[in-house]
Amino acid sequence: MIEDKLFPFTDRFLRMIFEELKQQTGIEKELTPKTLRHTHVVRAYKRGEDFDAVFERIGLAPDSRQEAEEMYKRLAAKRI
Repeated sequence: MIEDKLFPFTDRFLRMIFEELKQQTGIEKELTPKTLRHTHVVRAYKRGEDFDAVFERIGLAPDSRQEAEEMYKRLAAKRI
């Protein structure tokens, strides 16, 4: 068992897991950790959560937050 790594899975392994999930569930849209992260932030924003709290939770660097906030507001307006 790997104990010295925070997240012991490779990018390739995660892509395989997500592809298998898509097949098992019939999801046709893109499904990646990144799309799940975007979905989480947009839904939190639509629920009225403060962007700073959400960004803190996902570990987004402070210097990236203004640009990210603009992007997530655009995505929320598109009703993803």
